[in-house]
Order: sequence, then C-alpha cells, then structure tokens
Amino acid sequence: GETIRDGLRAAFDAAGVHAAVTGCRSIFQVHLGTDRVANRRDVIRSDTQATRAFLLGMVAEGVLWPPIHPGVTSAAHSAESAAAVVAAAERVLQRLA
Repeated sequence: GETIRDGLRAAFDAAGVHAAVTGCRSIFQVHLGTDRVANRRDVIRSDTQATRAFLLGMVAEGVLWPPIHPGVTSAAHSAESAAAVVAAAERVLQRLA
C-alpha cells in the first residue's frame, strides 16, 4: 500500500495535479483538487468529479478501483503489481491533462 501511495504522490506531483493520497497499510485513496484530507468535510470539498474521472480512467486501464471504493492490496500483489498501478495512473493523468 505504501509503495502505491508513494508512487501516486510522485505521479500527481510530476503531472502538476493537486491531490491528497490517503490510506493506511493496504488501503489507499486519492482526492484530487486538494493537498490534504483529514475528515469527511475535506473529502466533500475536494474535486469529486475530477477524482471520479481519474478513478474511472484507472478502471479503463485495468485497475479495479471503482469510484465508490478505496483501492486495496492483498498478499497476492507484488512489487510489479504496484508498479503497474502507478504506470496506469501516469497514463490516466496524461489523458486528463
């Protein structure tokens, strides 16, 4: 989870997109249009439409991360799996730019 969170932060930074990457252990989520999310109010104030577009783009890239659910890893995921998620995020960000 931390590998994916770090990779997503780097991808957003490289694309110049303000986004908070949150989560703990195996769980991860993104919130576009904000740099910090500490509670539900912060989530509502973020750009939920941009977040939805990004996550639907991830689904189109083959990453099962629907907008209604955070991303989750399991013991079946490897370093290669994490790299694939980050690479998919980079491609989605290029398309959304």
